[in-house]
Amino acid sequence: MGIIKWLKMQFYIPQINKAKKKVTGHRYFARCLEEKPLEKRSRREQRTIEYNYAMADIWQEELEKLEFKMEKIKK
Repeated sequence: MGIIKWLKMQFYIPQINKAKKKVTGHRYFARCLEEKPLEKRSRREQRTIEYNYAMADIWQEELEKLEFKMEKIKK
C-alpha cells in the first residue's frame, strides 16, 4: 500500500467511526424511549423517537458512502 492510499484511509477512518457511533447512539436512544407504552408517551417523546430514527437513517447513509470510498481506496 502506498503512502497516499494510507493517508487517504487515515482521513476516512475517524469519519467512519463517528458515523458508526452516531447510528448506534440515535437508534439506542429511540429504542429506550420506545420502552414506554404508546398510550403513556407524549407527542414530544413520539417526535423525539421519530427524529432519532430519521437521524440514524441519515448517518447510516453517510456511513455507507464512507465505506464505499474506503473500499475504492483499497483497490
